[in-house]
Amino acid sequence: MKSILTILLVTLSTFVFCQNTDISNEAVSFSVIEDVPVYQGCDESASSEEKRKCMSDKISEHVLNNFDQNIARKLNLPSGTIRISIYFMIDVDGEIINIQAKAAHDALETEAVRVVRLIPKMKPGLMRGKPVVVPYSLPLLFKVEEDSPSKDVATYPVYRGCDKDLEYDALKKCTTEKIMDFVKVNTTIDAAEKLFPTERSTQFKAEFVIDKNGRIKDIKVKAHKREMAALVIYALKQLPKMKHPGTINGKAAEVPFGFLMTIYF
Repeated sequence: MKSILTILLVTLSTFVFCQNTDISNEAVSFSVIEDVPVYQGCDESASSEEKRKCMSDKISEHVLNNFDQNIARKLNLPSGTIRISIYFMIDVDGEIINIQAKAAHDALETEAVRVVRLIPKMKPGLMRGKPVVVPYSLPLLFKVEEDSPSKDVATYPVYRGCDKDLEYDALKKCTTEKIMDFVKVNTTIDAAEKLFPTERSTQFKAEFVIDKNGRIKDIKVKAHKREMAALVIYALKQLPKMKHPGTINGKAAEVPFGFLMTIYF
């Protein structure tokens, strides 16, 4: 069994696609633009270099969180390193346009384009006070290697309603879906709407450990606002005990767990 286990490197953007600084054409390289596009969560008052780094870091994090890392298994890719080149533009409204991807497999290109389309709208880049189109490119390196989850966790934790006799991947999928459904149902949507009055959705990342007794601990949540993180943490604390904990060689074991989720209002 193979899977893409790790995105080895998400570099800072390169800018070989456009070096034009004539704003009459409304396209200015990321390397020379006066006011860098501002990604959600980055400080608008920071220096240009700080905003460049923040934007690159945020895009890298976005790709890491959203890229389907099971795609190698679906494609039966050989072990080794795979490169994907991504190119897109941030238009004068801060929207992502003209997405292109180049890789050895069409499915990898399609997945890269899908992930980039999920990048939230930004504050557009400015040159001499005027919004401009900003080209951005992103080379990705993936390490593909043999993946045998059963060597680490012989059986996966079993959530209520999941069949403990399912295969490892199917059981993991069932438990994950049940937990995410629980969080969705138990997160106060009205409160989330008040936190994001101008948005239609919000995204958060949750991580915790399912302990040897099938209970969760060490909850960590990253969200656009601290109050939203608090809502999700509260919901997770209500999560019922697993029917069965994860095991290694027949003995109960702690299992790290995490998911990225979007709630729509």
